[in-house]
Amino acid sequence: MLRIIYVLEKADEKPKRSNPNADPESRCSRTQRRREAECLTSKIAKKAARGCESKEEDLHCYLEHRFERPLVKYGCRGPFYSHAFTLLSATVVAAGFGSSAISAVNDSQTASEALRWIAIGLGVLISVFTAINQLWKPDLRSVGSYRAGNALRREGWDFVFGRGSYRSAEADQAFEAFLDRVKEIQMQVDAIDEVQAESISGPEDGKVKPIGETTKPEGSSASGWRAWLGR
Repeated sequence: MLRIIYVLEKADEKPKRSNPNADPESRCSRTQRRREAECLTSKIAKKAARGCESKEEDLHCYLEHRFERPLVKYGCRGPFYSHAFTLLSATVVAAGFGSSAISAVNDSQTASEALRWIAIGLGVLISVFTAINQLWKPDLRSVGSYRAGNALRREGWDFVFGRGSYRSAEADQAFEAFLDRVKEIQMQVDAIDEVQAESISGPEDGKVKPIGETTKPEGSSASGWRAWLGR
Protein backbone atom coordinates (compact mmCIF):
# COMPACT_ATOMS: atom_id res chain seq x y z
CA MET A 1 0.00 0.00 0.00
CA LEU A 2 2.75 2.44 0.96
CA ARG A 3 4.59 1.46 -2.22
CA ILE A 4 1.59 2.52 -4.34
CA ILE A 5 1.44 5.90 -2.57
CA TYR A 6 5.20 6.36 -3.06
CA VAL A 7 4.93 5.65 -6.79
CA LEU A 8 2.03 8.12 -7.17
CA GLU A 9 3.97 10.92 -5.48
CA LYS A 10 7.18 10.23 -7.40
CA ALA A 11 5.29 10.22 -10.68
CA ASP A 12 4.30 13.83 -10.04
CA GLU A 13 7.90 14.82 -9.18
CA LYS A 14 9.43 13.47 -12.39
CA PRO A 15 10.13 16.12 -15.03
CA LYS A 16 7.36 16.01 -17.58
CA ARG A 17 8.27 15.92 -21.26
CA SER A 18 6.37 18.14 -23.61
CA ASN A 19 3.44 16.27 -25.08
CA PRO A 20 1.94 17.78 -28.24
CA ASN A 21 -1.38 16.07 -27.45
CA ALA A 22 -1.58 17.46 -23.92
CA ASP A 23 -4.16 20.03 -22.95
CA PRO A 24 -2.85 23.43 -24.16
CA GLU A 25 -4.54 25.21 -21.26
CA SER A 26 -2.82 22.91 -18.74
CA ARG A 27 0.59 23.46 -20.37
CA CYS A 28 0.02 27.21 -20.40
CA SER A 29 -0.98 27.18 -16.73
CA ARG A 30 2.16 25.30 -15.65
CA THR A 31 4.40 27.55 -17.73
CA GLN A 32 2.71 30.65 -16.38
CA ARG A 33 3.23 29.50 -12.79
CA ARG A 34 6.94 28.92 -13.37
CA ARG A 35 7.41 32.25 -15.12
CA GLU A 36 5.59 34.12 -12.39
CA ALA A 37 7.65 32.38 -9.70
CA GLU A 38 10.92 33.25 -11.47
CA CYS A 39 9.86 36.86 -12.03
CA LEU A 40 8.64 37.27 -8.46
CA THR A 41 11.81 35.75 -6.99
CA SER A 42 13.98 38.09 -9.06
CA LYS A 43 12.01 41.16 -7.94
CA ILE A 44 12.13 40.09 -4.28
CA ALA A 45 15.90 39.54 -4.46
CA LYS A 46 16.46 42.95 -6.06
CA LYS A 47 14.35 44.78 -3.49
CA ALA A 48 15.89 42.87 -0.57
CA ALA A 49 19.42 43.56 -1.85
CA ARG A 50 18.77 47.32 -1.84
CA GLY A 51 18.02 47.25 1.87
CA CYS A 52 20.51 44.59 2.93
CA GLU A 53 24.26 44.24 2.78
CA SER A 54 24.04 40.87 1.00
CA LYS A 55 24.63 40.43 -2.71
CA GLU A 56 21.63 40.08 -4.97
CA GLU A 57 22.87 36.78 -6.43
CA ASP A 58 23.19 35.28 -2.93
CA LEU A 59 19.69 36.38 -2.02
CA HIS A 60 18.36 35.05 -5.32
CA CYS A 61 19.98 31.65 -4.71
CA TYR A 62 18.50 31.50 -1.21
CA LEU A 63 15.04 32.52 -2.40
CA GLU A 64 15.17 30.04 -5.27
CA HIS A 65 15.26 27.15 -2.80
CA ARG A 66 13.06 28.61 -0.06
CA PHE A 67 10.44 30.47 -2.10
CA GLU A 68 10.48 29.88 -5.86
CA ARG A 69 10.58 26.08 -5.90
CA PRO A 70 7.93 25.66 -3.18
CA LEU A 71 5.70 28.15 -5.02
CA VAL A 72 5.94 26.14 -8.25
CA LYS A 73 5.58 22.83 -6.40
CA TYR A 74 2.41 23.85 -4.58
CA GLY A 75 0.92 25.28 -7.74
CA CYS A 76 1.49 22.03 -9.65
CA ARG A 77 0.63 19.61 -6.88
CA GLY A 78 -2.69 21.19 -5.97
CA PRO A 79 -4.40 20.08 -9.20
CA PHE A 80 -2.54 16.74 -9.13
CA TYR A 81 -3.82 15.82 -5.66
CA SER A 82 -7.29 17.06 -6.58
CA HIS A 83 -7.43 14.85 -9.70
CA ALA A 84 -6.03 11.89 -7.75
CA PHE A 85 -8.70 12.24 -5.05
CA THR A 86 -11.45 12.52 -7.66
CA LEU A 87 -10.18 9.46 -9.53
CA LEU A 88 -9.84 7.34 -6.39
CA SER A 89 -13.26 8.35 -5.07
CA ALA A 90 -14.99 7.82 -8.42
CA THR A 91 -13.38 4.40 -8.77
CA VAL A 92 -14.57 3.37 -5.29
CA VAL A 93 -18.12 4.50 -6.09
CA ALA A 94 -18.15 2.73 -9.48
CA ALA A 95 -16.67 -0.45 -8.03
CA GLY A 96 -19.20 -0.43 -5.19
CA PHE A 97 -22.06 0.03 -7.64
CA GLY A 98 -20.76 -2.79 -9.85
CA SER A 99 -20.29 -5.15 -6.93
CA SER A 100 -23.80 -4.41 -5.64
CA ALA A 101 -25.29 -4.89 -9.11
CA ILE A 102 -23.60 -8.28 -9.52
CA SER A 103 -24.82 -9.38 -6.10
CA ALA A 104 -28.37 -8.23 -6.88
CA VAL A 105 -28.83 -9.94 -10.25
CA ASN A 106 -27.07 -13.21 -9.36
CA ASP A 107 -27.94 -15.34 -6.37
CA SER A 108 -25.52 -17.88 -4.96
CA GLN A 109 -27.00 -20.76 -6.98
CA THR A 110 -27.04 -19.26 -10.45
CA ALA A 111 -23.99 -17.00 -10.28
CA SER A 112 -21.16 -18.07 -12.55
CA GLU A 113 -17.65 -18.53 -11.30
CA ALA A 114 -16.43 -15.56 -13.35
CA LEU A 115 -18.97 -13.20 -11.83
CA ARG A 116 -18.03 -14.32 -8.34
CA TRP A 117 -14.37 -13.57 -8.99
CA ILE A 118 -15.31 -10.19 -10.49
CA ALA A 119 -17.30 -9.36 -7.35
CA ILE A 120 -14.34 -10.38 -5.18
CA GLY A 121 -11.97 -8.29 -7.30
CA LEU A 122 -14.22 -5.25 -7.02
CA GLY A 123 -14.35 -5.67 -3.26
CA VAL A 124 -10.56 -5.79 -3.07
CA LEU A 125 -10.34 -2.72 -5.33
CA ILE A 126 -12.68 -0.80 -3.05
CA SER A 127 -10.61 -1.72 0.01
CA VAL A 128 -7.29 -0.77 -1.63
CA PHE A 129 -8.45 2.58 -3.02
CA THR A 130 -10.24 3.48 0.22
CA ALA A 131 -7.04 2.73 2.17
CA ILE A 132 -5.02 4.89 -0.23
CA ASN A 133 -7.43 7.77 0.28
CA GLN A 134 -7.18 7.42 4.05
CA LEU A 135 -3.39 7.05 4.23
CA TRP A 136 -2.31 9.41 1.45
CA LYS A 137 -5.04 12.03 2.12
CA PRO A 138 -4.98 13.65 -1.35
CA ASP A 139 -7.98 15.83 -0.44
CA LEU A 140 -6.11 17.51 2.43
CA ARG A 141 -2.93 17.74 0.38
CA SER A 142 -4.81 19.40 -2.47
CA VAL A 143 -6.38 22.01 -0.20
CA GLY A 144 -3.06 22.62 1.56
CA SER A 145 -1.15 23.00 -1.72
CA TYR A 146 -3.71 25.38 -3.20
CA ARG A 147 -3.76 27.53 -0.07
CA ALA A 148 0.02 27.56 0.30
CA GLY A 149 0.60 28.44 -3.35
CA ASN A 150 -1.91 31.29 -3.24
CA ALA A 151 -0.57 32.55 0.10
CA LEU A 152 3.05 32.54 -1.11
CA ARG A 153 2.07 34.40 -4.27
CA ARG A 154 0.14 37.06 -2.35
CA GLU A 155 2.92 37.45 0.21
CA GLY A 156 5.54 37.84 -2.51
CA TRP A 157 3.68 40.54 -4.43
CA ASP A 158 2.78 42.37 -1.20
CA PHE A 159 6.49 42.49 -0.33
CA VAL A 160 7.48 43.71 -3.80
CA PHE A 161 4.92 46.54 -3.84
CA GLY A 162 5.17 47.32 -0.11
CA ARG A 163 1.55 46.56 0.67
CA GLY A 164 -0.13 45.28 3.80
CA SER A 165 2.22 44.64 6.73
CA TYR A 166 5.21 45.73 4.63
CA ARG A 167 3.91 49.24 3.99
CA SER A 168 5.64 51.03 6.86
CA ALA A 169 8.45 48.56 7.63
CA GLU A 170 12.12 49.20 6.97
CA ALA A 171 13.71 47.23 4.13
CA ASP A 172 15.69 44.86 6.37
CA GLN A 173 12.79 44.32 8.77
CA ALA A 174 10.37 43.79 5.89
CA PHE A 175 12.54 41.06 4.40
CA GLU A 176 12.87 39.33 7.78
CA ALA A 177 9.09 39.46 8.23
CA PHE A 178 8.62 38.12 4.70
CA LEU A 179 10.87 35.11 5.35
CA ASP A 180 9.12 34.37 8.64
CA ARG A 181 5.77 34.50 6.85
CA VAL A 182 7.01 32.13 4.12
CA LYS A 183 8.18 29.69 6.77
CA GLU A 184 4.82 29.80 8.56
CA ILE A 185 2.97 29.06 5.31
CA GLN A 186 5.18 26.06 4.54
CA MET A 187 4.87 24.76 8.10
CA GLN A 188 1.09 24.63 7.70
CA VAL A 189 1.47 22.34 4.68
CA ASP A 190 4.07 20.21 6.48
CA ALA A 191 1.58 19.85 9.34
CA ILE A 192 -0.48 17.49 7.15
CA ASP A 193 2.28 14.88 7.30
CA GLU A 194 3.01 15.67 10.95
CA VAL A 195 -0.60 15.21 12.01
CA GLN A 196 -0.79 11.97 10.05
CA ALA A 197 2.36 10.67 11.75
CA GLU A 198 1.08 11.73 15.17
CA SER A 199 -2.24 9.99 14.57
CA ILE A 200 -0.34 6.74 13.95
CA SER A 201 2.39 6.91 16.60
CA GLY A 202 0.69 9.34 18.98
CA PRO A 203 1.90 12.87 19.83
CA GLU A 204 4.19 13.53 22.74
CA ASP A 205 1.52 15.48 24.60
CA GLY A 206 -1.15 12.89 23.82
CA LYS A 207 -3.15 15.24 21.61
CA VAL A 208 -3.09 15.71 17.85
CA LYS A 209 -2.83 19.36 16.87
CA PRO A 210 -5.10 20.59 14.06
CA ILE A 211 -3.65 21.62 10.74
CA GLY A 212 -2.51 25.21 10.76
CA GLU A 213 -1.83 25.30 14.53
CA THR A 214 1.93 25.54 14.76
CA THR A 215 4.27 26.33 17.59
CA LYS A 216 6.73 29.16 17.27
CA PRO A 217 10.06 27.72 16.14
CA GLU A 218 13.35 28.27 17.91
CA GLY A 219 14.95 30.93 15.78
CA SER A 220 13.41 32.50 12.74
CA SER A 221 13.95 32.28 9.03
CA ALA A 222 15.58 35.67 9.26
CA SER A 223 18.37 34.32 11.45
CA GLY A 224 18.63 31.35 9.08
CA TRP A 225 19.24 33.46 5.98
CA ARG A 226 21.71 35.65 7.86
CA ALA A 227 23.72 32.56 8.84
CA TRP A 228 23.46 31.10 5.35
CA LEU A 229 24.76 34.31 3.81
CA GLY A 230 27.53 34.58 6.40
CA ARG A 231 26.19 37.73 8.06
